[in-house]
Amino acid sequence: MKFSNDTAKLLTETAFGIAMQLLKDTGNQPHENQRKALHAILDAMTCMAQGSLKGRWAFGLQTGLGKTTCAMSWATALSRLGLAGDVSAVIAAQDVESLCETFDALRDLGVDKDQVGLLHRKSSARYPATLNATDKPILLLCHARVKDRFLDQFKYRGEMRDLLIYDESLVTTASCTCGAQTLYEIAGAVESRCQRNADDREELGELSTWLAEVSDAIASELNRLKDLGVTQSVMRLPHRSQETLDTFTELTSQALKKNETILNLIQLCPSPVKVANFNNKGVVSYQVTVPSELKNIIILDASHPIRDLVRDDTSVLDAEEHLPKVKAVGVPLASLKRYDGTTVYQMKAGGGKSSVLKSFKQIHSHQRRICKEVIEVLTRIPKDESTLIIAFKPVYEQTGPVSFVNILEADINASKVVTMKNQDSVEMAGDKPRVSITTWGLHKGTNKYKHCKSLIMVGIIHRDPFDLLGVVVGHKGDLSRECTWQRLKDLQLSEVAHDAFQAIGRIQCRTVVNGVALPVNVWLIHSNNRLREKLQPVMHGAVWKKWETKYDEIPEGREKGIIATAAQAVSDYLDKLVAIRKTRTSSKAIRKAVSECAKLQPDTFTAVIAKALELNGRWLREGRSLVFVEEVFPKIAV
Repeated sequence: MKFSNDTAKLLTETAFGIAMQLLKDTGNQPHENQRKALHAILDAMTCMAQGSLKGRWAFGLQTGLGKTTCAMSWATALSRLGLAGDVSAVIAAQDVESLCETFDALRDLGVDKDQVGLLHRKSSARYPATLNATDKPILLLCHARVKDRFLDQFKYRGEMRDLLIYDESLVTTASCTCGAQTLYEIAGAVESRCQRNADDREELGELSTWLAEVSDAIASELNRLKDLGVTQSVMRLPHRSQETLDTFTELTSQALKKNETILNLIQLCPSPVKVANFNNKGVVSYQVTVPSELKNIIILDASHPIRDLVRDDTSVLDAEEHLPKVKAVGVPLASLKRYDGTTVYQMKAGGGKSSVLKSFKQIHSHQRRICKEVIEVLTRIPKDESTLIIAFKPVYEQTGPVSFVNILEADINASKVVTMKNQDSVEMAGDKPRVSITTWGLHKGTNKYKHCKSLIMVGIIHRDPFDLLGVVVGHKGDLSRECTWQRLKDLQLSEVAHDAFQAIGRIQCRTVVNGVALPVNVWLIHSNNRLREKLQPVMHGAVWKKWETKYDEIPEGREKGIIATAAQAVSDYLDKLVAIRKTRTSSKAIRKAVSECAKLQPDTFTAVIAKALELNGRWLREGRSLVFVEEVFPKIAV
């Protein structure tokens, strides 16, 4: 044992006293069961540091109830009792700014700066990385460093640190995927490039040959699975030496713009891969990202009760099921916080990136229904209240980037509801921006927006089921593990719920008074009620209502189906051009050649061309012309 039971009790009680004071100072009023839960978490940290508790333990305590406060209070108690040095710990957070906030808090609590190491490589961070950070008994680092290649950073004085406190979900495996259709297209593009240019043929010829072999092998296996009526198998990709694969990696990075598909394929090559013949066809494998040497981890994860992906990992134990002091709380940790003042407005529509993209890609603002609905909500929110909007990061298509944030800002500015500048409104609600915009991926582990009373999610991240397959088989370390398509779709919904819940936890409902979150309003887009069912266990008391939208879908034309009909005619016309080896045409020529387009209004004709390009993926828009994709694809895709 690192220290005596009397010292352990003193450490836990000291940390508990600090935690209670911090919560009260920030407006929280902890109730009895909340205090019991926090005491149990602090006791688990102490027991792990002492050596009487081992393993990876998840605590499903909600945002605002004191998870992060526990980590800071325990580290502070360690310092105040003179135990820092004899005991060493790591605190891992989502991003560098969260680490800087923890660094501030520890300093304000009187922790000697010489005992705290801040480890990062972000040049624009508020604080630079600490010199010789790993020599400090209390080490702060990002989740991204909880990887095998950074294992030495978890050592203190030559030995593994006593515990890792991990704030948010811990996913211990990562998938590596390669979609079959994407592979076929990339392989064809590289081959075409080699045929057209002698220099490319000399430089990329061997890589092109290998890609063709891999494509043929995967296509053959997918056909075999189809004939057998099964969905999954395990195979090896056509072999190349490690030296050759390293050369392929270098070529892909230099000559093929770091094509992700090829790089993934190279990574998959040396080992067996799983072939899946689901809706998303292709190959997948996994990598264990959290090294087995990190045995002692306290995981503070508000989403744990609803996130099936992490609950599927048998290396992570649920504290509520096994630890006596957590069981003694007497109620589920997820029920310690109620949302009686929260209203969730749901628009029943596609909320994934591809669905939302269709609206944002419309050329004219009056056709961007989702932006219009967001603006309509903003007009109804009192001017003295702040609102957070979460949008997708940009999508990079062959026709150019689509920036959800830029489009949303421009449409909001045009509406004159507020004036947006650098993702914050010029107008203020008190001393904070009235409207702020952030993106998915930055929706975890921050309290920057805790002043906001309203949240508008402009879509929600939907993880690819194919990607989830790799994580699932990785949990068991067995590529042959079967997983049904329905199971993957259920996992996808659970991930949607997790991300929505994390987003909701960024705004003022983080603050809890007598077990009840401060009231908020949330608007989200999702197609069915199962999301509500998934969130119910962690959002007791929340009221769900229909998002009463103002704008209907933009009609396709004066007559139903006019755009669809004309677009199909344009697509057929483009196919005829390919047949006669014509690879370029103008909008004017299309109007003249396709009778269905002759009398269309300009806006309608623009919509027809956009729809035709969706139907016929072999053509691209280039200014006022359309160009056959094989003419430009090698320049763009690879």
